[in-house]
Amino acid sequence: MSTQFQYHGNRREALKVIGLGLGSGLAVSGCSRPAGDSGADSEEGSEAIKSSVPLAVIVVGPEDLARSIEMSWSAVSEQALSIQSLAPEDVATRGEGLVGDCVIYPAISQGDLIKTQVLAGLKGDDYSAMIESVPDSIMRTCGRTESDVKGIPIATSIPVIATNAENAEEARQEVSFPLDPVEAADAFLLYAGSSASQWLFNIRDMSPLVGEDEYVSLLTQLKGRAELWKSSQQKINVAEGINMGDVLTGWTNLASVDPGINATLVGASGSDPALVPSGLTLIGGLCRKCRQSRLAKAFIGWLAGGEGLSQIAATLAGTIVTGNESNYPPIAQEFFSRFASRSPLRIPGGQRYQISLGKAVTGVLFDGDDPKANLSKCSEQWRRITRELGESRQLAAWRACNDPG
Repeated sequence: MSTQFQYHGNRREALKVIGLGLGSGLAVSGCSRPAGDSGADSEEGSEAIKSSVPLAVIVVGPEDLARSIEMSWSAVSEQALSIQSLAPEDVATRGEGLVGDCVIYPAISQGDLIKTQVLAGLKGDDYSAMIESVPDSIMRTCGRTESDVKGIPIATSIPVIATNAENAEEARQEVSFPLDPVEAADAFLLYAGSSASQWLFNIRDMSPLVGEDEYVSLLTQLKGRAELWKSSQQKINVAEGINMGDVLTGWTNLASVDPGINATLVGASGSDPALVPSGLTLIGGLCRKCRQSRLAKAFIGWLAGGEGLSQIAATLAGTIVTGNESNYPPIAQEFFSRFASRSPLRIPGGQRYQISLGKAVTGVLFDGDDPKANLSKCSEQWRRITRELGESRQLAAWRACNDPG
């Protein structure tokens, strides 16, 4: 496992950004053994499915995550794993050569994994219990394409504006906003999701809409608060700063802030808030060349049930486990029940689209760039990406993501 996840922030922020761990704000059950099911490669009533062949797991993300998963699994199972890690930006070029049983990946890599024929669909009957345990809003926008189930969402961040009111006098009077382009794009998409009449691309011809007036207006609104934004260039961990009282207000992840900290869901002012899942929502799926489907299912279920991620909390900062609804705090329940859900950029080239948008956003907020100029440039970059990957294929993929059946 030699490939490192490519992010522009510091290492701790990079691990936080992908939104994979569990914070102190979420109670989870202790680690348990993976559940088995009857079949040729497991014994009836056995405590776990076992195989002499290592389960091949592909992790699209940081090498640290792959190692943490391996260590956590080894504490509850004697089943050997063979794990390889891959950066999201490398999926499009290296994906066709990947061989594995299951793959753990962020939503923005889903399109590339489908295009390179790494990812297989899941049979609904086999995974019905897992599917039903995930909030429908997340399942439709991250796990399905048309009527096909492409994976089980495991964890997603819930962006909030958090304020440490008790330390208001001592804290700096500013709002911390993510600088990393992937996370900044997530933040802007969540903000825009409640107001934009059409979502990101024209559903008829795949022409980008981010340069249109309504998106420019939304970014201009954020720029209007520019005197409050503080970039993470100074390597400030926003949640830690809020928890300690060094930062008064920040845009962060719900599960990363301490209990008692005032947290408000993000949405455009004056609008009904929509749910736009993070492009870094963690998903577990089967590989097309899977050799051990029942064992792979048990492994995905171990993660999706929360037991697996609970043991990785020491190395990854907080998120919400989507398959563990009984543990949701009220604000998370409100987030998952929002009136409308819009898909993240989970088409081929998703990482590239996301970074382009994130750079446009951070340029406006931190460098004083003009919102219209930056979004027009982003729009043209999106056009080039779409032409390169094939307009008809990209349009079909976008329609499938936004009409999940």
